[in-house]
Amino acid sequence: MDPSERLRKWSVKDSSELYNVDGWGAGYFSINEKGHVQVRPRLNGGVIDVHDLVHELQERGLELPLLIRFPDILDQQIARLNDAFRSAIAEYEYP
Repeated sequence: MDPSERLRKWSVKDSSELYNVDGWGAGYFSINEKGHVQVRPRLNGGVIDVHDLVHELQERGLELPLLIRFPDILDQQIARLNDAFRSAIAEYEYP
């Protein structure tokens, strides 16, 4: 068998699995059909293609590297952390 016949086309799913995006992305980050990282700052909200966002910011004159913050994600993660502490405090009757 020709070695090229054993090779298969790399897919978006392959990338997502290789980089464990579902694991660290926590529902906020994923890979879209173009193979770009996308972010969903609100779990029930819209999606932003990070690749397209970076290009748009460069067109506005910003230079790389960029630090892009998503306050909605931070707010939701802080709320989850507070809920976890509140739950542990109640479960162990911590004063």
